[in-house]
Amino acid sequence: ALSLLQNDSASHAQAADDHHRQHFFRRHLPSGMQPLDECLCGGFRVGAITEIVGKAGVGKTQLAMQLCVLAAKVGLGSVYIDTERKLSLRRMKEIAQERRAAALAEGGGVNHPANNGVGYGAFSYSTAPDEGCTRQAAGGVKNSVSIGDSGRISSSAGSRMNDMLEYKDSLQVLENVTVHSPASTKELLSLVSTIEDEVLIRNEEAGAANSSENARSNGSSGNSRHTPEKFPVGLIVLDSIAAPTRRDFGADSAVARVNAIFQMAQTLKRVADQLNVAVVVINQFSSIDADGKGSAALGVSWHHCVSTRLLLDHEHDPHRVEMGAAAAADDVYLENVGHVRSAHVVKNAFGPNAKMSFEVNVSGVSAISS
Repeated sequence: ALSLLQNDSASHAQAADDHHRQHFFRRHLPSGMQPLDECLCGGFRVGAITEIVGKAGVGKTQLAMQLCVLAAKVGLGSVYIDTERKLSLRRMKEIAQERRAAALAEGGGVNHPANNGVGYGAFSYSTAPDEGCTRQAAGGVKNSVSIGDSGRISSSAGSRMNDMLEYKDSLQVLENVTVHSPASTKELLSLVSTIEDEVLIRNEEAGAANSSENARSNGSSGNSRHTPEKFPVGLIVLDSIAAPTRRDFGADSAVARVNAIFQMAQTLKRVADQLNVAVVVINQFSSIDADGKGSAALGVSWHHCVSTRLLLDHEHDPHRVEMGAAAAADDVYLENVGHVRSAHVVKNAFGPNAKMSFEVNVSGVSAISS
């Protein structure tokens, strides 16, 4: 009887822990960089559209691939819409392998320097982060966001939660990423219109497959063959939204382009909200001025479609170095310069703007001390 009581208590405790983790990860998807999650008031928001914008080569797709790896880490699958046909599954596999190896070497800790950057302490996520972000915004703090006390998970609980979540192996990650490569705006619109059905089907398949796997495990003699677990969809990546519209719409087709953008945005917003997924849309710069500053493509109309805009940039542009006023117009192209990049939250419906530094390396994108 005592044994049954202990087992029952352990089951209730495990169920409580599972519910606690699921509650948090239904609201945010971690980026794998603690300082960036702090800037975003907990991570990439579930139920909303987050835009990642920046110059070519700054790390937008690297971050998007890392998000797929992190989604798998918390038991969620991804849908990756690759309009530019530059997604490298080999690179995603490498990120998954490197992060898993680094985490295992450190006992699975999520705050390992290879994963989150050096010099940062334990980060305690909040189940009600918006209030804390609002208070910080009122106080005028821009470069450092502290999460509020309301609903806070304790440091020990947060550490325990992170320890229990292990990086999945690369096969598990890739098995839970569906890739689409629409060649035109028309194909993209058609795909987006069916994305809700795809997510629902994958979620249903994941539930059925995992129920069957649990049943086999409970009745197994220990010699069953392991198959990759199927995860419900928690992330949709559109990389990028500007590429097909630039190809298909000329200067005289502005109205048609805006209508197509609004149609995609409305569908993605509905899917994000109703199906509880994080939608991440990658955008490009439409122009770059003489100072190296760029403006996001698709204009003001698209700007109002996103809840959060994350601007990635080089701290020192690796493609150009200023040679003085007399030679300001001359660009000197260099290699291995300007490896430090910045991620700047320039629009956030859920909190203040904030900024952090990162680098691209073999394990994806990692925070660094600025």
